[in-house]
Amino acid sequence: MKYQAAFLALLASASASLNITLCSDRRCKDPPLSTLILDASSGCQTDFAGLAQTVKVTPTDSQKSSAKARLAARFYRSTDCFATCGSNHLIVQLTNGSAITSPGLSVHAPLMQSFEVVELDSEGRYPPHGDCGLRHGDAQFIRGRTWKWQQIGKDARSREPVFKEIPYEEWDDAVHMRLEGSGYSRHGAVDSMRTMKWEQYALGKWGGVPLEMWDEDMNVCNSEPFDMDLLGPGFVEGEIERLQRLRAKRQMKRRE
Repeated sequence: MKYQAAFLALLASASASLNITLCSDRRCKDPPLSTLILDASSGCQTDFAGLAQTVKVTPTDSQKSSAKARLAARFYRSTDCFATCGSNHLIVQLTNGSAITSPGLSVHAPLMQSFEVVELDSEGRYPPHGDCGLRHGDAQFIRGRTWKWQQIGKDARSREPVFKEIPYEEWDDAVHMRLEGSGYSRHGAVDSMRTMKWEQYALGKWGGVPLEMWDEDMNVCNSEPFDMDLLGPGFVEGEIERLQRLRAKRQMKRRE
């Protein structure tokens, strides 16, 4: 017990962190299911999924003394700490306090399935979800399958994160790491608002394709010069129509 206490103290002092207590009853009167010390690098937790009726969050001494980090614990209905705007997967976010996450046995009761500790911005928000944007490691079901989003870099001008989808079953935390550079391939990339994928349909020519309409076989990267007047019989009619639609979209954007 002596060494365990010393080890826990060492963990608490290493970085800003939170104490998270998972309770099996609504008032946390019974012995807790578990008490954890987590920081923003601890990742998504699924301990006691669906069993904790109440959660308590208190700052550790390291968090109280930290002048920079402002942490919060987020509790989800989803199994992978995924909650985007409108999904209703986020049950509650706590910086200090308690909340009932699985009240009673009602079939409509929100059952906490996962949780994590995140770092808030200077205004006390968690921007990746506050603006309906993406976050590295988020999952999303599009085009008939589930993907996870990898941050492949940041835009050189805006410094906004840029993403690319990875098949859910192929995701590997050790391989698909968060990248911060600007040397990524722009073709097929998605900005944090996840509305369009960039397509290079000719040398220096770019268009936006809705995520649901993207086709790896059709939306290929083309680095050849493009001129509508020089299109020959080798272009199929559908390809010409698609390029015309892309041109019309760009013209509409310029008018805006």
